[in-house]
Amino acid sequence: MPESLPQLILPIKLERSPERLTSLGGLVVLEELARAAGVWEKVDRRVEGPKSGRGYQPHEFVQPLVRMLHAGGRRLEDLRELRAEQEGLARLGLESVPDAGTVGDWLRRQGRAGAEGMQQVSQELVAAGLPEESEELTLDVDAIEIEAEKQEAAWTYNKVKGYMPMLGDGNGVCVGHEFREGHESPGAGIVEFAQGCEAALPEGKRIYFRSMRWSIPPQVVRTGRSSSYSRASR
Repeated sequence: MPESLPQLILPIKLERSPERLTSLGGLVVLEELARAAGVWEKVDRRVEGPKSGRGYQPHEFVQPLVRMLHAGGRRLEDLRELRAEQEGLARLGLESVPDAGTVGDWLRRQGRAGAEGMQQVSQELVAAGLPEESEELTLDVDAIEIEAEKQEAAWTYNKVKGYMPMLGDGNGVCVGHEFREGHESPGAGIVEFAQGCEAALPEGKRIYFRSMRWSIPPQVVRTGRSSSYSRASR
């Protein structure tokens, strides 16, 4: 094949290139946003680091997980595909990615303390982004069923083996999350969870609460500092 092809019909030009094709090009935009918002520095401040100076810093575990999820991955094993894209990773400043086993061990060591640290990072980012929103915010609180093949996973009310985490969404922004086992009721502790989500929202907003009809206890309508709650269903 010649080094270039002549233009015949379409206004395009094809040439050979030594650059390797990658499906991770869009992660450059994600990395630019994360650095501009100081996400990795916040992670290192809120999440416990290594005992010695030679281990990975917290952000070095969180970075590949964030990128893997944005690239369409769903499980730790998908980090292998990320590790295979060395050229794309180098352009993102990721010279090395911990393997799936190392990341899994780190997540287990972090436990609830690590999850709470990441929650604090999330709340800092929310506090910086939501003040520009309109005067009214809709707080959606619902359980998300996640199917899992892990042996310790419990059965959900839908007879699916997995987990049932709670997520709080404010105008399209995740303002709260709580890990839950599959057998836990989505309605359990929903008042406390809603209050935690509300605490992450900016002051001076009119907040409307919305969730599944069967999971809203009546007292939630009058809970919190917000000026108004609306009991809605979907």
